[in-house]
Amino acid sequence: MAQFDTSKEAKKILKIGIFGVVALAALVTPGMRFWIRILMILSASWIFLNITFFIGRVKQGNRILNFTELSKLVERDSINQSNNIE
Repeated sequence: MAQFDTSKEAKKILKIGIFGVVALAALVTPGMRFWIRILMILSASWIFLNITFFIGRVKQGNRILNFTELSKLVERDSINQSNNIE
């Protein structure tokens, strides 16, 4: 089984979040062409589906972690890294 990489997952979540903010900002910007607005609505709904279905559940082996278990893993990983530095 592959080791769970918390930093990689956090970067993926951050990228989706940044893309979502840009898409939502484009939705409310006046003066955009109609087809660009439709494209932004579709991308914003895609982001919403990603957040709804994938961020709260992360697979580790055969287990599915919920968000609280994932945050505990991230916290434990950061504590281990700080202990390794000392």
